[in-house]
Amino acid sequence: MIAHLEKTRSGLDKILVTQQSGVSRLQRSFLRTWVGNLVLFIALAGLGLGIVTRSGNALNKEEQHWLASHPEDIPSLRLDPGAHRNVTAPTRNASNFVTGRIRAVKAHRLQVKRSGILSAMGLSFIIAPQGGLMVELYFLYDALMVAHTPFQQLEWGGMMQSLMLSIPFTLVGLYLLASSTSQARMDRREQIITLPDGPRTIAFREVESIQLNQILSTGERSFLNSQIQLNLNNGEVLSLLSHGGKEQIYVDLIRTALFLDKPAVLPQSQ
Repeated sequence: MIAHLEKTRSGLDKILVTQQSGVSRLQRSFLRTWVGNLVLFIALAGLGLGIVTRSGNALNKEEQHWLASHPEDIPSLRLDPGAHRNVTAPTRNASNFVTGRIRAVKAHRLQVKRSGILSAMGLSFIIAPQGGLMVELYFLYDALMVAHTPFQQLEWGGMMQSLMLSIPFTLVGLYLLASSTSQARMDRREQIITLPDGPRTIAFREVESIQLNQILSTGERSFLNSQIQLNLNNGEVLSLLSHGGKEQIYVDLIRTALFLDKPAVLPQSQ
């Protein structure tokens, strides 16, 4: 009788352990789903807010003044319609939104910097899938450090599922943060322009004019791109920056022309 009772209790213990394990899996799956959805919502809400407010792409007072003024009325800006080139430089990254701005990083240096919207997109791709992974890491820590579960008895299904979602999104986000703008630099002290291709260095004296282009990018969807083009004395044309922000490109071209002290070629002055 005692042996039979011991056997019955052992069977009940196994059933209890199985039930507890099932409850733990259900709890883990529930938390992974809801925490994952919450983090995804926060990331998308942040991206949406950045797009609506156009954080980092707003024009400052000087740029607003340039935009509202006639080009001939902008002090020190020289216009040269005769310097227009019919050849358009190949664009680096066509897009229907602002991917970069030309900013003054020092008094003597301008640089193409990643835009606020592009930064928000990159961070959103990195953050969005991490909720489920955080839950899995918590349970892994609990199993190893608190419950002291042997490594070979750990459950990896949820962790692998979270990693399969996290890794590709993170790689896309890092790509957006690292390589979606030209990162060109202009240094007034050294009188050189450094382009990322090569990289290549061009002296200020090699530049004849700065031209504004409007380019129709075609594919599955067509959209208008604006481009700042460097017209060199030897007839070569190079793209300094291109994206879908017409107003941002316009004021950045004015800043570049004033900084290099070169004539600007604008569509309305051709």
